[in-house]
Amino acid sequence: NLRVRSVPNVDETVSERYNPLLPNGTRLFVVDGPALGSGYDWYRVIVPGVTRAGGEPLIGWIAVADSKTGEVWAQNAPLACPPAGTPVPVADLVRLAGDVPDGRVSCFGSVPFTATASIQIGCADPSPSATQVAGWLAAPARMTMRLTDEGSTVEARVHPDLAGRTACDPQPGGRWSVTGHFDDPDAASCGLAAGTPAAAELAIYRCRSIYVVTELTRARPLRSSQPSDAQPSAPLS
Repeated sequence: NLRVRSVPNVDETVSERYNPLLPNGTRLFVVDGPALGSGYDWYRVIVPGVTRAGGEPLIGWIAVADSKTGEVWAQNAPLACPPAGTPVPVADLVRLAGDVPDGRVSCFGSVPFTATASIQIGCADPSPSATQVAGWLAAPARMTMRLTDEGSTVEARVHPDLAGRTACDPQPGGRWSVTGHFDDPDAASCGLAAGTPAAAELAIYRCRSIYVVTELTRARPLRSSQPSDAQPSAPLS
């Protein structure tokens, strides 16, 4: 029963109370804070899986704890983030997405990292109805990429710098080293055509959560250091 409000304050004359109340386990994505108001610490959050009673995106401020009793109302979600300095398995990217696609942004931010996968590249003509992403990564023919590894699949966008040098067709078989990032700066343009400020923030949030591929190279196959018919050496005594 956590309440989301329009501003970080419990004064009914300045702070609108949003419905519905949030049940236990609701995932929240922090976009601002902390802020102090009415004796509480507040965070501004997006609630991706919930809409307001009137159908608008649920975006506002929550008090994270009762300053008088110490009761905690919201806390960090454990994500078990993989290190960005080594290749990140596609299965981990799928796991971090969870029910909403914010876990990967929370783990990596905008830090580049590499995944090894089989890939498919597709192109679609610009859609007149896709105004919510107008201007964002305006790659030739809006190139997309699908990364697949051991049954796990992640959808990605292709950065314009890479798109200009990459064919719009399925790539030859084999594995590729794919480097990219989340939280792309150009994702801010995703909210330009939204009807309300809340809808704009939700559009930007979703675009920030898309993996943007910036580099693509063939992955080198592993090679054994000894002939295939060689016997393993005996252990030293």
